[in-house]
Amino acid sequence: MASWAGRADAKSWFFGDRWLPFLRGGYTEGGGAPLEATVSGGLGVLFRKNDQLGVGFSWGRPQTSGARDQYTTEIFYRMQLLPSLAVTPDVQLVIDPSFDRSKSVVAVFGLRARLAF
Repeated sequence: MASWAGRADAKSWFFGDRWLPFLRGGYTEGGGAPLEATVSGGLGVLFRKNDQLGVGFSWGRPQTSGARDQYTTEIFYRMQLLPSLAVTPDVQLVIDPSFDRSKSVVAVFGLRARLAF
């Protein structure tokens, strides 16, 4: 069985009330964005009450002529600590960073929090 989840402006589709595949894309001409085109996808899986483990992959083409395409992978675990508070540690690997040719891989560690009113 599948069900909707998310805000009015960003819907996601759960399969089996546990699996959350996603696919997103974007394109811009100018406007100050560093990447002209992006495509990302991945899979989340719900655990316990509303905790979610997820993995994602993305590709981006920079607007700057001569800069290389960038690839990113991420793994995260969202912990639903309270009905209105979620905390998400994550690790991202940026492969072939578009704007730093001196590096082939950059690791980024993050911690996000979401508070809903």
